[in-house]
Amino acid sequence: MKILYLLAIFSLSTVAEPAIEIVGNVNDSVEAVIVQEFNDGASLYYEHLFVKKLPENLGSKIFKITEKNAIFTIYFKEKINEPGFQKVKGKYFCPNFKCYFGLYEPLYVRY
Repeated sequence: MKILYLLAIFSLSTVAEPAIEIVGNVNDSVEAVIVQEFNDGASLYYEHLFVKKLPENLGSKIFKITEKNAIFTIYFKEKINEPGFQKVKGKYFCPNFKCYFGLYEPLYVRY
């Protein structure tokens, strides 16, 4: 009986949401900021000009964050035959203690 109980607990704990894959210099606090930004509806900028506001609650759809030369690429889970964001590449800028996600290559955004 104890074995069945332990198996049930283990099987429930493995159903949890998978962790975001991290590549490069992305620490826990940077990951949390990125996820929160996309949960709040990230504003995208190109050359410091506002481009568009993304829908809210995209943070849970992030499956991978990479960093190379201070450029972050955020990969989103794809849905087959549905439009949406697949990959956003950008850089965080923090002038005057207000950070925003600057769009680095607008061709990577599809919605």
